Amino acid sequence: MPSDYKGIGGRLKENMKKIQKGLFWFYLTCKRLIKKPSFFLLLCSIPLLVAAMQMVSQEESGMLKIVLYQENTEDELSSKLVTDLLTQESVLQYVQVETEEEAYAAVRSTEADAAWIFPDDMQEKLDTYIAGAYDREFIKIIEREDNVALQLSREKLYGALYSYFPYSVYRDFVQNELAAGQEISEEELLAYYEGSRVEGNLFQLSFISGESSEMNATEQNYLTAPVRGLLSLLVILSGLAATMYFLQDEEAGVFDRVALPAREKYLYGYQAAAMIYIGTATLLALFLTGNFWGIKEVGLMLLFMLMNVGFCSVIKKICKNLQRLGTCIPLLMMGMLVLCPIFFAVRRFRVLQCLLPPFYYLNAIHNNRYVWQMILYCAVVFGIEILLHKAMNRHKA
Repeated sequence: MPSDYKGIGGRLKENMKKIQKGLFWFYLTCKRLIKKPSFFLLLCSIPLLVAAMQMVSQEESGMLKIVLYQENTEDELSSKLVTDLLTQESVLQYVQVETEEEAYAAVRSTEADAAWIFPDDMQEKLDTYIAGAYDREFIKIIEREDNVALQLSREKLYGALYSYFPYSVYRDFVQNELAAGQEISEEELLAYYEGSRVEGNLFQLSFISGESSEMNATEQNYLTAPVRGLLSLLVILSGLAATMYFLQDEEAGVFDRVALPAREKYLYGYQAAAMIYIGTATLLALFLTGNFWGIKEVGLMLLFMLMNVGFCSVIKKICKNLQRLGTCIPLLMMGMLVLCPIFFAVRRFRVLQCLLPPFYYLNAIHNNRYVWQMILYCAVVFGIEILLHKAMNRHKA
């Protein structure tokens, strides 16, 4: 056999041995990680977080608690309005009370955020209001304070009440303008009115990527909405924790036989091993909670983990030692919790947001433009990491 073939075969065998050795080392690293109590607790926090939020979401809950009281429970219009509010799905929680004193007491004791008191003869008062008596308010609202959430809740009340405005206007117009003295019963008026209703939804919710949502805003529980964001923070926290484990081993002399330039690949291995555990658990949690968007989720998670490897490596280069990194991690996590779209979207500080991997991951779910930005982020952050690595090696030399 020619010597060239023997040389190629020898190099292939050597490379295969290196790959097998690397995979075996990675397997041992994964096995070693799961035995660390701190990492095991981090992994267990995922099912605990998801289970807790699922339990909370099944309880009666709302952004605000509104107490409803009728002066006369036999009043037809106020009964319809209260029934509509109590039976519809909403981010507001409605509770009906039997006395006006209970309504005041609930607001006074902070048990409720507001109380809405509906008067007797509400249809008559509504007709009077429509006829032009706009200075005669007929619904009493009790609040301890005024804020944005309560202002939005009043808009909800106006919306619920407005559905009864058109019929009153229609009835008044037909009786006074079209009937010309003829008597038309309430049943006939109501039958004509109901027969002209438009069925179906006026709005369709879709995302900027073109995907349409199967659920509308009221069907999505606002308590479980931040789950994806919180889980993404656990993924990046696992990468930072793995970086700390690497620095601990480095200080303990585990890598003394490894040249400084060659240690970087071991750091990547630590980070990848940790994030594979947390990333897999995150995907499983998203699937079980109904927030899984198909194969796209897997691709985005892999890309997100790659971003985190570069990000955590740069942070390690900046901090330089275990103590500084340990101090930096809580600040980083708090910054990502505030700046990334987990609980709310921050429109300012865009420059800072662009430095944080979760910002791209959370936006890329429904906007494919951020997928390309994630790829660009990987290229930039690894370029910076390589430059810092070379600069540090030259300084040590």
